[in-house]
This record gives sequence, structure tokens and C-alpha cells, in this order.
Amino acid sequence: MWQRVRSIVTRQILWAHVLSLVTGRRSRQRELLPRWVDHVAKLAQQLPPEEACNEVCRTFWVLPAHAMVSLVRHVEPLCVQDKRNLLLMAENLAFHGEYDEAQLLLWRGIRLHETDSAVWECALRISLEHLLRSASYEEWQRSFHRYKYLVAHVPHHLQAHPAIVPYLTFGAEGEEREKNLSTVPPFCVWLWQRGELSEARQRMHQWWGELRLRENVPEPAARVAVWYMLGLGLFGEIASDERFQQLYPNDVRLASWFNGSPLPRSQEGSGGNMMTWLALWSQYLMEFRRPPIALVWRACMAAHHDSEIFLTGVLSVATYGLRRQAWRKHFTHRFERSRVAWFLPYLHFLCVATARLQWQPETREIWKRIQSFEVDYARKEELRHFLHQCFPQAEWE
Repeated sequence: MWQRVRSIVTRQILWAHVLSLVTGRRSRQRELLPRWVDHVAKLAQQLPPEEACNEVCRTFWVLPAHAMVSLVRHVEPLCVQDKRNLLLMAENLAFHGEYDEAQLLLWRGIRLHETDSAVWECALRISLEHLLRSASYEEWQRSFHRYKYLVAHVPHHLQAHPAIVPYLTFGAEGEEREKNLSTVPPFCVWLWQRGELSEARQRMHQWWGELRLRENVPEPAARVAVWYMLGLGLFGEIASDERFQQLYPNDVRLASWFNGSPLPRSQEGSGGNMMTWLALWSQYLMEFRRPPIALVWRACMAAHHDSEIFLTGVLSVATYGLRRQAWRKHFTHRFERSRVAWFLPYLHFLCVATARLQWQPETREIWKRIQSFEVDYARKEELRHFLHQCFPQAEWE
């Protein structure tokens, strides 16, 4: 009984520490982090291993990414005790771009669950996703060798498992061929950021055209393809692709929306996703109507990355008019630092918001970015007409 009481008290103190960090000022979070992690790690180690693993996993739903990484480093042996929590923590770290920590955690988990197909599939998926999303040659090279090493060590009895086979076939070709496949997405991003958008579109379209003919395509490869094709404005190709229709129906509906099709009413609720909610939100603003609070709430709650938080913030200002001057003061700096400036759907939504706010210089810059993509789509013409309504004296060609 006393052990149970002690565990309850320890859990309460642990969560008090978690909430003190989460609710504190961001400017002080990093300063307090080392001491905070030390306290939480000591408290977790006072709990039974499985219970400690559960509590650490729960904290991941509220902690910022940098705090997750620091905490995992201190309590890694506890994190691998329970397979379900191990996978949740690894996927959460990868979702926030902390691929190195996620892979280290999974390697430790593989040692403990070496015959478990779910652990191997998660490790292969995150490793391949890191490889395809590498931002520099050095990062790609490190990720490439990690992925090859992981593929080479898959236990023999798991090599025919349906969840594992796509990753083995992706890595089974000769090294040069494999390098060509895995370098295309990072190379497209490099072209993208240099402004060579037509070349980036062509290479991404060819890459997916080759992959989609295979019987087994790893899920991260398909996800990277649909996301980059959306960002580059290949809406028609996404909308007509049967693979994407099966795997990512919401992204197909979004691509169809950009080409002029309406979004189903179900997309306003839980049937939608972050992108379809943003599309509907921008559509309400273009119609000079206020979106339902439930739609705004869903979009804001789904925003995790800096670009998404920035975009939902500007859309909220355009909707409710709060803190207009404060947002405008820092708008250009935050816009240039974010990935919004490189992603065509985000630019479209942001242009609607700044036009509603009557921020003409900012709207002009965003429209110029949209024009630089040299992509014609139905919603672009609607946007042009909307800009003429908001700024009747300006030219929008």
C-alpha cells in the first residue's frame, strides 16, 4: 500500500514539474531545462520501470521537442521497457524532426525486442524518412549508411514479413542505383530553394513515376512524394494518381480543391486534416465570412511545426483582428525564416490572410512568390480576383 501511495505522490510531483516547464515563459525554458530534466529523470527512476515508461511517454504529448530530446537521453533505459511506449516515443521524436534521437532509441529497443516485426518496421520507416528528408549532403550520407546498415541486419525470419519487404526491396539494388533513388528528394529541395522550380517538379514527377510502378513502395517514400508534389504545385498529377487516392485521400481532395473541385462537408470535421482545414478556412475568408470556431480550433490544435503555427497565427489575425500591429511588425522576419515561403499551398493560404488584413506590401511579396512557381491552377484565378476586390487600385498580373 505504501508503495502505491509513494508512486501516486511521485507521479503528481513529476507532472507538476512538467507543467511548470510547459506553462513557463519560452525565453526561460532552455535556461531551466538541464535542472528540470535532472529532476524529472530522478522522479521517473523512483517509479517501477513499466510505470515510469508510461509516465515519460505521456509527457511527450505536451513537451516541446527540445525537452523531449533532453529527457530521453536521461531516461533511455526506461523508455524501451514497453514496446508500445517505445514506438510512440520514437514516432513522436521523428514527427518533430528529431530523427537521430528516434533512431538511437529504436536501436536500443531492437536489442530488447530483436524478433519483433513492429519495432523493426518502425526503425526502417524512420530511418528511410530521415534519408529522404535529409537537408544536406553530409546528413544524407550519414542517413544513407545508417539505412543500409539497418537493412543488412534485419533478422532472416523477418525478411519475408509484409511490413518489412518494401524497405528491403527499396534497398536491394546496386549502390549507385540506390543512391540515385534516395538522393532525388533532397536534390529537389536544393533545386527548389535555388528557385529552379520547373527542374524540381520534373525530377520529383519522374521519381514518383518510377516508384509507383513497383509492387511494394515504402510508406515514407510515398508520403515524401505526395508532400513535395503538393508543395511544388503538381496538383493535377496528385488528383489523378490511383496510388495516392488509396493512400492519402485527404491530400488528393486538397489537390482537387486547388484545381477547382469543392471539398466535401465532412472535411470540416474529423474527416479532414490540417491542410484541408486550412483550405476551408481560407475559403471562408475569401467569401468574407467568419469560419466556424470548431474549424479554427481543429486547425490550430493540429499545428505543430513553426510554419504551421505561423500560418494559423496569421489566419487567426485575419479572422478575429487581434494583435494586428504586433503580428505585422514581425511578419516579414517570421515569413522569411519559415518554410511557408517555399510551399505553394501555404503561400496561397497566407496570401488570402494578408489580403483580408489589407497588408498590401506583404500581399504583393507573397503573390510574387506564387507567380514564381509558374503553375496555373483554378484557385489561383479565384485568388487573383479576390486580390482585385481587396486592392482595386493595384495590378495583379
